[in-house]
Amino acid sequence: MRYILAIFLSVYHLLSFGVDSSPQLLRACINFTNNTVTISWKTPTDNCGSFTKYNLYAKTETGTFTQLAEINNIATNEYLHSLTEPNTKWQYYLATKFACDNSTLLISDTIAVDITYPENIQLDSVSYDLNTQDIIAGWQPNPSIDTKRYELFDFRSGDGDSIGTTIDTNFNISQARSGRFPIVLATIDSCSLSSLLSTPHSPSYLQAGIDTCEREITLKWNTYIGWGAVDSQSVYVSKDKINYTKVSNLGGNINSYIFTEFVLGDTISFYIRSYTNKGTITSSSNIVTISTRNLVVPDYLYLANVTVNDAIGNNQAPIALEWETTKVQDIELFQINYGLSPNTLIINREVNSTNSSVYNLIDTKSDGKTQSVYYQIVAYDKCEDPLIISQISQSIHLDISPLIVHNEYINWKNNVDEYQLLKHDGSTWKQIISQNNPFTFTDFTDSSGCYKVVAIEQENSPEKTATSHSNIICFSKPLVYEVPSGVNPNSDNNRFIVVGQGIDHNKSHYAIYNRWGQRIVNNPTNKPWYLDYQGKHVQNGIYLYTLEIHSETGIKEITKGTFNVIR
Repeated sequence: MRYILAIFLSVYHLLSFGVDSSPQLLRACINFTNNTVTISWKTPTDNCGSFTKYNLYAKTETGTFTQLAEINNIATNEYLHSLTEPNTKWQYYLATKFACDNSTLLISDTIAVDITYPENIQLDSVSYDLNTQDIIAGWQPNPSIDTKRYELFDFRSGDGDSIGTTIDTNFNISQARSGRFPIVLATIDSCSLSSLLSTPHSPSYLQAGIDTCEREITLKWNTYIGWGAVDSQSVYVSKDKINYTKVSNLGGNINSYIFTEFVLGDTISFYIRSYTNKGTITSSSNIVTISTRNLVVPDYLYLANVTVNDAIGNNQAPIALEWETTKVQDIELFQINYGLSPNTLIINREVNSTNSSVYNLIDTKSDGKTQSVYYQIVAYDKCEDPLIISQISQSIHLDISPLIVHNEYINWKNNVDEYQLLKHDGSTWKQIISQNNPFTFTDFTDSSGCYKVVAIEQENSPEKTATSHSNIICFSKPLVYEVPSGVNPNSDNNRFIVVGQGIDHNKSHYAIYNRWGQRIVNNPTNKPWYLDYQGKHVQNGIYLYTLEIHSETGIKEITKGTFNVIR
């Protein structure tokens, strides 16, 4: 009873003097580098100012407590106990002199050197933040009482380079160190003892590629690393920055997905969400965005001209094409279709796009001398899909047997302004006639020579007019000629002249010689001689002529003879 009463009185005495508590030892931490134990405590509240010093007591595992130190500075809260050799079996308590009665000794609890490591914990997940795209690590609090902080490491090297420390249960990896790498976690207590490193974790990393021809976006990613297993994964999609929606549930070992629910012009973003522990823990991959665009379709594809590249004397004549277009950035190639009917066109050839707006082609597969050929141009994109198709036009084919006939030029933007019939005079082409409609002449066979038809487009833009040439047709009558046997200056038969048909007078000529062999005339065959020489009429008699005559078809004949001049 006296013992209980003494305790009651002691407590009453302490309370009456306002002492809050006994000193509280916090920890005894050993530093194995220098064999020093740091003992720290929480300074007790001293409302009446009666504390004067501390007495620190210590013992080993088998010994008894003895005073280790007397500490006269009451504000001190730490003491360094230097050991001669490492020993983790030491125990300590602290006595404070005195309570407010100046006699009662306040005793702390007893603590041993702290060699208890924090519990080993694991990261819950490492995930990309969907808003910032920073990599964030998260975990549950360590249940160890003496947990002081958490430290995270970059585990690429296998040893771990410190990324940073925190007292929270999450950490922004990206703000501390850029890049993506395996991350591990350790718990540190107040004695700087560390738990074991956690299992390395890495979030899924997503990549995407688009095949615009197949209209497919292929997603590929590495699966989450760090969990024992990935239970499942989901694909989330956002179109044109609208909220993400889940479009597919996948197994935990899948690492690719093909997305087709889009049209060109959409901007599509993706991320992969991984799940473990029946969906209670998740991780999001990075976001990838594919910006597509609509194919640029040219405003027009215009077959500007189809013309026959012919020349006098050619056996065959290729056909020249010219076409125009705009907005060529998505044109991969042009396909040239041709045929003898607009309804039966087949592929002639392909021409690669050169990002030019004007193209020219000589089609040597067709012979413009023998027939009219229809053409159409088709522009294709790189996916081999047609972007735009031109109108159909055709070459002009001329025929004379005996009528002059040719087809109409079709599908110029502003139609044909006029047709011109040209004839070659031996050196240049000269216009014979022009009209708005195709030519149809009768009784044409009496005019031998070389002919072609030219169609002229009505002006479709300033200073821009196309012309389409037909094939060239040359024909002539058989070479027939005669010369007079006698000439009378006083009659209707008063001149020497070569007459006939099929004669090329530009190349043909004759010469006249008198009885003494003197040449007195040298004329082309279409120029008559009126029996004069040096301003006087020649005498009657016999004269010699020589004749070199060329046909319109290239035949050459040389002949000679005599004729009489009589009165």
